[in-house]
Amino acid sequence: MTQPLLPDSPFPPPARPDGDFHDTLAQTLEKAPYLLVSLALHGLAALLLAGLAFLRPEPEAAVEIRMAVAPPPPEIVEPPPPPPESAQPETEEPVLVEADLPEDPEPLLAEDDAPDFAAGPDLRAETFAPIGLGPGGGGGGVRAGRPHGRGGGSPTEKAVAAALKWLHDHQAPEGFWDCDEFMY
Repeated sequence: MTQPLLPDSPFPPPARPDGDFHDTLAQTLEKAPYLLVSLALHGLAALLLAGLAFLRPEPEAAVEIRMAVAPPPPEIVEPPPPPPESAQPETEEPVLVEADLPEDPEPLLAEDDAPDFAAGPDLRAETFAPIGLGPGGGGGGVRAGRPHGRGGGSPTEKAVAAALKWLHDHQAPEGFWDCDEFMY
């Protein structure tokens, strides 16, 4: 039984036992020139890469830069400050000057008909006396030991009266205070 050969087959016919290896190789090479072209191209590429690796120019010697460190500047020793002078500063003796003051000063509080509520008895003295603290009560706390007077005296009352007068003068008819002309 013989196998039919295809006329344009790139493959060689199967090896025959009576044929020689060299004959079979020669027949294969005759029918496959692309194999030789591929081997030649691969060889050329290998030569180019070897040339790049072995034939590159030698690098220039690196320039060595040496610097000398400048010595530190000498320390400047400043002389110690001179000792402070031991002379005593001259002090002026105070001179007493007598002022011309009137003999009878004017009272600072204006006399008016306003009742003095601070002068009345303490209405809470008997109603809020805690048990055990004695008559009049008033144990410790924030205001312990302070006088029970109301107000700061005549200068304070005069300032409060002036402030209330200012508010009265500047109150608008609608009931609010405006500061349009508050400097007079």
